[in-house]
Amino acid sequence: MAEEGNYTNTELFDRSLSRPRPGRYRRLVAVLLVLAIAVLSYGVGFHAGARKTQPRALGNSTCYHAPCLIDLLSGQVRELTVYTPDPNLPGEPAAEKDQQSGSTDFSYFKDILIIRDTNQHLCPAQLSASSAGAYVLADLYDPENIRFYPVEPRSTYTIRDYEVSIYEEEDRGLTVEVQGLLFR
Repeated sequence: MAEEGNYTNTELFDRSLSRPRPGRYRRLVAVLLVLAIAVLSYGVGFHAGARKTQPRALGNSTCYHAPCLIDLLSGQVRELTVYTPDPNLPGEPAAEKDQQSGSTDFSYFKDILIIRDTNQHLCPAQLSASSAGAYVLADLYDPENIRFYPVEPRSTYTIRDYEVSIYEEEDRGLTVEVQGLLFR
């Protein structure tokens, strides 16, 4: 071994590993403490107001309560929302007293016109005749129990709290109509 003060690189490296460094351990303990607090606070928040199974279908972080249309070519998802969402519980409708009423909203998803009638808790989506086969209806509420429904004329489905009717109009193509059943 070399004299005191004259060490080779290998010897210096070996000595630095064998000596405890108080600052290094304090940082490690601090990092572990911060991680433990983060995990505990997430767990407390998770159990405080949310249900056990968070709806996180299709590998994304969006919660879906209403039936959804999925574009089979792109994989894009559009929820056919009927109810006002709860601001504190993602994927859940707000209480009946907090439901928006007296308005009609219009939006587009790809080439689909979507109309939301808050008074009737109704959401018709009008698909062009040429695009009807490019979509599927899905219940994405429970990621462990995802269900798919074909978008075909003269079909009716009950999906949890919703009645879904699909009908054909000669001049407009298919209409997927979602009727809410919660607050009747």
